[in-house]
Amino acid sequence: MGTAELAYEVSINVVRLNQRNCGGTENLTPTLYHSGLYGDLRAVVAELRERDLLPEVLVCGFSMGGNLALKMAAELGDERWPRLLGVCAISPPVDLSETARHLEYLSNRLYQWRFVSGLKRMMVRKKELYPKLYDLRNVERLHTVRQFDELYTALHGGFSDAEDYYAKSSALPLLSKIRVPTLILHARDDPLVPSAPSLSKEASENPNVLVVTPHRGGHVGFVSGEGKLERFWAEATIVKFCHALSSPLES
Repeated sequence: MGTAELAYEVSINVVRLNQRNCGGTENLTPTLYHSGLYGDLRAVVAELRERDLLPEVLVCGFSMGGNLALKMAAELGDERWPRLLGVCAISPPVDLSETARHLEYLSNRLYQWRFVSGLKRMMVRKKELYPKLYDLRNVERLHTVRQFDELYTALHGGFSDAEDYYAKSSALPLLSKIRVPTLILHARDDPLVPSAPSLSKEASENPNVLVVTPHRGGHVGFVSGEGKLERFWAEATIVKFCHALSSPLES
């Protein structure tokens, strides 16, 4: 049972955001998504607040989405968004360079292959839609996420190289600037994204940020042996966090 289903059961509405080019949306924009492109998320939250007049919004991101959610909250800084309840980040890669290095471990070769294969397929589709914009001559030489970021993400995202992209897009250096209630869930046995950066002083010394690092949970896993509502522990925790922050609606 996912977050949306659990939320619906307790009368919480859910809006799902696909990153650009995900979910069959490659034709909607010539650009690529990346882990620092929090402007899309901010625009959606702003519309929910200002156009749809939702009284309260909790932003939750899984994996890359977690880094985006944290970066958005950090970039807001002291800017007041009164209807933004808070932020949840599940297994966020807050240090993108370290995550890319972690993916290159031999134990993660299958994950790396799957990620890179998906990125290559995306580039083939983008080339078909925008033939003058993307060069695929070296795409088959890519074997790591870092190589993809060097060849495509940095070039088309306005960065000088992959390391520049990682440095400017990682939420880690900005966690101390978060001013809304924030929950980070990150398992210590995450095979893909190291949990150590989430325990940095930037997070631990910020009273607005609560970091929970159970010994087990994998990458966005957190399956427990409890009942229906508790079996998917991270999702249930998100819903509880939302309830804890939510103020009673006026009649």
